[in-house]
Amino acid sequence: RLFKVEVDPSLFPASNCRGKWEVCSPDSAKDFSAIGYYFGSRLNRELNMPVGMIQAALGGTGAELWTSGEALAREPELKPLSDWLTAIRAREKMGRRRPTRRYQGRKMDRA
Repeated sequence: RLFKVEVDPSLFPASNCRGKWEVCSPDSAKDFSAIGYYFGSRLNRELNMPVGMIQAALGGTGAELWTSGEALAREPELKPLSDWLTAIRAREKMGRRRPTRRYQGRKMDRA
C-alpha cells in the first residue's frame, strides 16, 4: 500500500495529515517516490509480508523545511544548521519565511 501525504503547510504543529492509503498499482505508483517504491517492493519480497510506504515530500525544498528545530538542536554535528535556523526564526518575527513550515504541516499521528 502507498500513502502520499497531501501538501498542507502550516505555521503550527498539526496533529494529523491529509491523504489516503492506496493499493500499489502502476497507476498509484507513477507519482510515488521511485526509491520508496523499490525499497517497499524489496521489503515485501524479503520479509514475505505486506508493507505500507508513506511519502511526505515536496521536490525542490531544503532539509531545514522538514526538520524540527528541536531535532536539529539534539545533534551536535548539526549545531551550525541549528544556529542558522535560530537566526532565521529571529528574522521571521519580522514577517519573513518560516523554515519549519512544511514540517509543521506534515506531522503525523503515531497511532
